[in-house]
Amino acid sequence: MTALPTPSPGERWLLEVTIQSAHADDTRWDQQRAALRSVASYDGDTQIWTTWIGALNPPSVAKLQTLFDAARRYGTDVRLEHAPPGLVDGPGLHGRRRGYCALGDQSR
Repeated sequence: MTALPTPSPGERWLLEVTIQSAHADDTRWDQQRAALRSVASYDGDTQIWTTWIGALNPPSVAKLQTLFDAARRYGTDVRLEHAPPGLVDGPGLHGRRRGYCALGDQSR
């Protein structure tokens, strides 16, 4: 197994994960919502789920796996955006994004 590099104190990073639920029938909607609720918080105003990852450790990998599974099973739109802690203001981290990588089928 490859060892992960240990970042120096000046190389900290933060990953903002935003999730848009896919349309589904009631049963699949409830399953999708339960999966997302286990790893993210929901904002009713924007209808977006959000979570943050700041370390690549077993709980974070499990969170990412849950999101990959939701993207595969339900077509959930998952976006990962690098948000260095020194370059963002406030807990929402909105407004200073550094690029994204989308998971799942974007055609839904």
